[in-house]
Amino acid sequence: MRKFSFLAFALVVGLVLTTSYIISAQQRGGGQQVPGQGQQRRQMDPEAMMNQRVEQIMKQLNLSNEETAVLKPKIEGILQTRMTQNREMRTLIDALQKAVEAKDDAQIQAKLTEVKTKRKEHKAKVETLEQELIELLTLNQEATLTISGVVNSDGAGGFFGGFTGQRQQPPGQRQQRSGRGQQ
Repeated sequence: MRKFSFLAFALVVGLVLTTSYIISAQQRGGGQQVPGQGQQRRQMDPEAMMNQRVEQIMKQLNLSNEETAVLKPKIEGILQTRMTQNREMRTLIDALQKAVEAKDDAQIQAKLTEVKTKRKEHKAKVETLEQELIELLTLNQEATLTISGVVNSDGAGGFFGGFTGQRQQPPGQRQQRSGRGQQ
């Protein structure tokens, strides 16, 4: 009898919590309908998303005002660059898709070369920005930014970061770099 009443109590609590979560999500705008069902779907502003992401990252780093003044613009720069690059790549990929659909080998080759070249350029630019930032970070800060996908990323996650790629430097050299100190 006790097991049954405990189970019933747990189910009631679960139901109440689930219902309150759903109601709360709907009040915050999270209960959006599928397009075509009466309400239009809200578009997310990429700039607002980036600003929100930067604020989350800054909270994770728990920096002083001076550190924030130095690091925040660099983090924003990396994320902004990735966002711009993603938009540019979308245009190039669309052009490549049209060439494939047209079955024009010369056009396919030209567009494919353009995509590959631009990806190399983008990768080099982001790697330079990341290295400039990494030189200012402590080991813990770099680890936090790696986890969040800001640095040491292959960019698979768009401008929000992605899968953490292999390091450029051997781990033994990490302890010897100058900066504000290790945490």
